[in-house]
Amino acid sequence: MSVTTFADRRETGIEGVEFDPHRAGRHFARLEPEGRPVWAIIAHLQGVDGDVTQAASDYGISEGAVRRAIAYYERNRDIVDAWLMVNREGFE
Repeated sequence: MSVTTFADRRETGIEGVEFDPHRAGRHFARLEPEGRPVWAIIAHLQGVDGDVTQAASDYGISEGAVRRAIAYYERNRDIVDAWLMVNREGFE
């Protein structure tokens, strides 16, 4: 029988993407060391038609960091999309 520690459960499985230690939930994953929330990068990508270069420039991060956000999103699309929907409804 293996024991899963709290730290293990906080791993995202993607190097350079961590869960925010101050907020609960998979939707609060963030890029490290950049500190940018994955959901914010994904929302911005949707606004720039998926242009990775533009998103990286706009956020002042590398294209590799944007790709890490995309990789996390692809594994957790359901929860990130739900969070994006909640945020968008707040602005309508």
